[in-house]
Amino acid sequence: MSVPRGSATQVTSELSIGVPTGVDGRMTRPTGAHRFGVRHRIGVATSGVAGPAASPRLRYAIALDFQSESSASYESPLFADSDLYEIAPGEFAGGVFSHDMRSPSGHATFVFGNFRLSLQGNAYSRTVPWTGIMRTEGTGNRSHAVRLDLTHEVDVGRRTSLRTRVYGDATRLEQRSSWLHSYWCYPGQIYGCDYRHANAAHVLGVEEQVTIDFGLDGRNVVMVGGDLRMRNAVGRPADSLDLVTGEPGAEVRQPYYQRLSALGALFAQYAARLGDSASLNVGARFDADSLFGVRVSPRAALSADLGGHVTMRVGYSEAFRAPSAEELFASDPTYIIAPTELDAEVARSADLEFQQQLDRGQWNLRGFGAVYTDFILSDVATMAEFDAARAAGRLASTADPSYTLVLRNLDRIVSLGGTASGSYSPIDGLEFGVNLTFARTFLNPDLDLGNGWNADPKLPVLPDLYGNARVSYAFDGGVALSFVAAFTSLRRAYGYAEYGGSDLPSVASRQADLRGTVSGPIGRTGLSYRVGGSFSVNPVAPYLFGYGPTAAAPDDTFALTPLGRGYGFLSLEYRPDAN
Repeated sequence: MSVPRGSATQVTSELSIGVPTGVDGRMTRPTGAHRFGVRHRIGVATSGVAGPAASPRLRYAIALDFQSESSASYESPLFADSDLYEIAPGEFAGGVFSHDMRSPSGHATFVFGNFRLSLQGNAYSRTVPWTGIMRTEGTGNRSHAVRLDLTHEVDVGRRTSLRTRVYGDATRLEQRSSWLHSYWCYPGQIYGCDYRHANAAHVLGVEEQVTIDFGLDGRNVVMVGGDLRMRNAVGRPADSLDLVTGEPGAEVRQPYYQRLSALGALFAQYAARLGDSASLNVGARFDADSLFGVRVSPRAALSADLGGHVTMRVGYSEAFRAPSAEELFASDPTYIIAPTELDAEVARSADLEFQQQLDRGQWNLRGFGAVYTDFILSDVATMAEFDAARAAGRLASTADPSYTLVLRNLDRIVSLGGTASGSYSPIDGLEFGVNLTFARTFLNPDLDLGNGWNADPKLPVLPDLYGNARVSYAFDGGVALSFVAAFTSLRRAYGYAEYGGSDLPSVASRQADLRGTVSGPIGRTGLSYRVGGSFSVNPVAPYLFGYGPTAAAPDDTFALTPLGRGYGFLSLEYRPDAN
């Protein structure tokens, strides 16, 4: 394929330098085991038209990207009094760690006549050191994905169009751990084990969609269609080889699953203009899954112009997600039991939104409510579930009922809140913006008219209040300055209830992140730059790191997960067609 002179090309290179983090989450110097972190990204993109002008021409867009990271070091506390963290006599978890990441990806789109072909591929790998209980070599997460999408669109008469889509994808996820402690291994693997967890899925589908524009003006449009997919899911989630001999565990079998399933859907949508100031959009989708069952998901939205450049929108929607084959069938003899039953996750949401356009800005107000039922989470198995799995030979003798997990459905999550946002430009080049969200999220709430809301503790990690504020100014010549501040209110730490409640802090401090950038062109070379830095005010994230003091180990260390708090970055972009 020849690249014509009118093609557009862009080359981007980004470099970030991270500051090491000490055991208390404070930034520290790169001395001893500590080191600066380096993250690099390079991307190349090109688009254009090829072929003789007298015939249908091929339009294309191709992008390649590669990212790599050797993270800044971060330090964990020393867990010196818990048998769980003792690796060998006199050796305990804790210390200075870092991780590496690699992620290549590519995307290509080709359009020829009524055909459109999209190809996408990506890979991701990351090492996962964890408080000295695992060795870095051989430990990490890896994923690969390849996707293909071929679409053909054609007009059938004056009012009707037909869209045909054939698609497929293949994905694979692998988790590797080199455990130095026999607790996570099979019986007899007293010196540790190399653990492998892998699953893959292959999907092939076809979709047909018919659209009818009755008035040829977009005011009265009906769309109907259907989708049929075949999915093959395989997994081998519990390979565990002795760290010294390389032999598998002898006591328990290696679980393996393969499931071929069919998924189908029928959907319809009607969009209409109601006079000159309102529009209506209603639709529904019927889904069927051979592993799960059937579900109908309706949705509707009404928009209206209220005058004075104010618009209103009110909407309602439902959606669901059926359990995946891995969620239904995967298990691990050391700590995971396959569930006996899982229902589909269902989300129902409604919102009311107002927006007004101003001469030099806009504002937006939105209120929302959502009910989520049967969301899937990992929970500690009951003693009855543990005993049944042990009796059936699905758990090893090393499994501990206190830390054996099973997937189950939550009853109900309710979230109520609203957002307010706006932007304003008092003079050319200067712009202010703000976005604020308030949301209260409860597990299994019950509205008691006498006592108000009664509910289990709020879900962890989710703040009641969060948002951001930003200001930017663009000078003549293209140089621009910008500053962004993002913040969250107090949050309950994940693991607070799971690890014993009152002995541990229930919240992390309020979080604020500050970021400033300067960008602009470099003469008339086609080069442009972006340079800046970021800083996190709070040194920790709301995730428990360790079990903390207990009656059996009162001197154990407890900590919240430390954050990478500061980094600087430089980005260069080259567009030879910019001038």
